[in-house]
Amino acid sequence: KVVVRTYKTREEFIASAEAKGIENADQVAAFSVLRPPFDTCYIHMIDPAVEYEPEFIGHEFAHCLYGQWHTDNKSRG
Repeated sequence: KVVVRTYKTREEFIASAEAKGIENADQVAAFSVLRPPFDTCYIHMIDPAVEYEPEFIGHEFAHCLYGQWHTDNKSRG
C-alpha cells in the first residue's frame, strides 16, 4: 500500500521532514518512509498543484518498491 502525503507549503513539508528525522530537510524535494511491518509506504512531497515536479514521485515510489539505496542514508540496514 502506498500513501501520498502532500503539503501546501515548503515550510510545512520541511517541518514534517525534520519531525521524521530527515537531515538537511531544507535540501530535500520529497521523501518516503517505509517501516515495519512494511505494509504501507508513505511518500511525502509538495502538492503538485503548488510545485509540479512529477519526477520526485517516481523516485520515491521506486524506494517503496525496492527499498533504500542511497549510500549516505543512515537509516539503511
